[in-house]
Amino acid sequence: MSTDLSIDAIRSRVEALSSSLDAIRLNTGSASISVGVVHQDEVIFTHSYGFRDVKKQLPADSDTTYLLASVTKAFIAAACGILVDEGKLQWSSPLSNYIAFRNKNDEYIGNRATLQDALSHATGLAHLDLTWLGVEGHTIASLDDILEIVSHLPTVSGLRGGLHYNNYMYSVVGQVIETVAGCPWHEFLRRRILDPLGMNRTTTNRNKLKDENLAEPHVVVDDHSIFQIKPVDVSDDTAMGAAGGVWSSVSDMILWAKALLKEMKRDTAVQDEENFSPLKQIPTITAHRNPITSSSLHENTYALGFARAVTPSTELGWISLNGPQRDLVMGKKSPSRLVLYHNGGQSGYLSSFYLFPETGSAIVALGNTYGLGDGPDWTCQAIMQAMFDLKPEIDFVKASKLRAQYEFERYERLANDFAIHRHVSILDQPKLTDFLGRFRNYGLKMTLDITLPDVADKGPKEEFLILTVNELSSQQHRLEHYNGDSLGFLPLTRQELIVREMIDWFEWYQFVLKFIRDTKSGRVTSLLWKMQVGLPGVTFQLE
Repeated sequence: MSTDLSIDAIRSRVEALSSSLDAIRLNTGSASISVGVVHQDEVIFTHSYGFRDVKKQLPADSDTTYLLASVTKAFIAAACGILVDEGKLQWSSPLSNYIAFRNKNDEYIGNRATLQDALSHATGLAHLDLTWLGVEGHTIASLDDILEIVSHLPTVSGLRGGLHYNNYMYSVVGQVIETVAGCPWHEFLRRRILDPLGMNRTTTNRNKLKDENLAEPHVVVDDHSIFQIKPVDVSDDTAMGAAGGVWSSVSDMILWAKALLKEMKRDTAVQDEENFSPLKQIPTITAHRNPITSSSLHENTYALGFARAVTPSTELGWISLNGPQRDLVMGKKSPSRLVLYHNGGQSGYLSSFYLFPETGSAIVALGNTYGLGDGPDWTCQAIMQAMFDLKPEIDFVKASKLRAQYEFERYERLANDFAIHRHVSILDQPKLTDFLGRFRNYGLKMTLDITLPDVADKGPKEEFLILTVNELSSQQHRLEHYNGDSLGFLPLTRQELIVREMIDWFEWYQFVLKFIRDTKSGRVTSLLWKMQVGLPGVTFQLE
C-alpha cells in the first residue's frame, strides 16, 4: 500500500507529532525550538516550543531570529552561483585567479584548488578550528589574517583526496565574493538574495536586527537547568562570518526553502517576469560532488553548501551535534528518497534544514541551546519520518533521551581519559617556572603566553600557571603539571567546560601542551599542541 503524500495527510501526521517534538526539546534541554514544514510548496506546519529568552520568559515564535551557524554555507554557495551566472566567477577556476590564495605546505593545493573545491570541502586542508574558535563565544582570529592563516594550514590529504570539512574555506570564498562583486559578501547577499526574496528578518549581524525578537544563546548546566551564556560574536565583521554568520527565522527560512525548491525543478533557464528568481545555478550547487563515506550502498555526498543523502542513509546527521546514528537508520523498509540538508552548531545555537526536491517539501528547525544532543536535528528527522511514513518507525523521543545522557557525560569521559593518560610520578615534576614565556606560531597568527598567576589568586604561585591565548583576557586557562614536560588545562568541572562554550574539544589531548627542551642546555624551546583530532601537534616556538 503506497503512502498518502497529500497535503492533508502529511499535515495530519506532522500535527500528531507535536507532543513528541516538545518532548525532544525537553530531553535535549533546548530553551526553544522553532519549526516550519513545507509540502508541495505549501506551508503546512509552524510551531515554536519554549523560550527565546529563558531569563525573561519570552516565548519564541516563527519570526524569532536564530543564528544559523553552518546553514549559512548554502547562502554563500548561492551568492557564488549568481556571480558564476554573470560570468564573473567559474566553478572550476583556481581560487588563486581571484585572490592571493596559497598554501606553503602543499603548493599544488594553493595553485589548483578551485571555487568548487572550497565549497565542497575538497581542498585537503585541515580545519584547525581551535585557531579561530575561542572560548566564551569569541573569534580569536582576525578577518584580515585569514589568507595568511590558510596559507599555513597543514594538509589532511591531497587536493580532492576526500571530504575534510573546513570553515576557513568558506571565509576564503567570502573574500572571493568581495573581490569580484566589489562589495563585502554580506552586502552582496543582502542586495541580491535576501531583499529580492523578502527575507526581512534575516541578517548577518545580531546588532542589525530591526527589533528585539532574537533568540538568546543557552547551555545546559550540571543541575540540568538552562543557563544563558554570553552572545557569540560570529557575524559579518568577524573571521568566520561567511562560514556561519547568517541569522534567520523560520518564516524567512520557509521563503528560502521555497525559492530553492522552485529552482531545483525548473526545466529551463529562461525566466519570465512572473517566474523570476534571484537564484542561479541551483542544480549545479545541489549536485553531488564529494563522497561523505565510501562504505554506503546509497548516496551520501556533499554538494556546494549542502549535504545529500538517499534514504535509507547511515550518514544522515553527520554534520549535527548528534553525529550519524548508524543504529537508527530511517526508511529501511520504505522507498528511497533524496534529501538535501545541512546542520549548524555554534555557541548556544543549533539549526537543521532539510529539503526534499521530489515532493517540494522542506523542514527547518532552529534552536537556541547548544544542548544535550541536537534537538533541531532530532526534530527534523522525526518530522521527516512522519511526513513520508518511513518504516520501520524509530522512537526519536527515546533516542533523544539516550543521546542526552551521553552528551551530559562528555566531561566525565574527557576527565577519565585525561587521568588515564597522566602517569604522574613524584620524581617526574619539573619546575613550573621552566615553562614561562611567550610561545608563537607565526603562520597561524597565534600566541600562547604562559605566566605566573596574579598574587591575588589563592594558593602558592608555583602550584599552577596561566595560559593566555592571543593576548585575550577572555581566553585564559589554568595550567597544571600533567606529566613529564607536559602541562594540562582541562577545566576542573563540567560546568566550566559548558559555560565557557568549549564546543570543539573532543579528546583529552586537546587540553595538553607538550614542551620540547634543547638537548644540550635543557631549556624549553618550543611546545606542541594537538589542536585537531587525528593530526600531529602544532608547533609554537618560544620567543
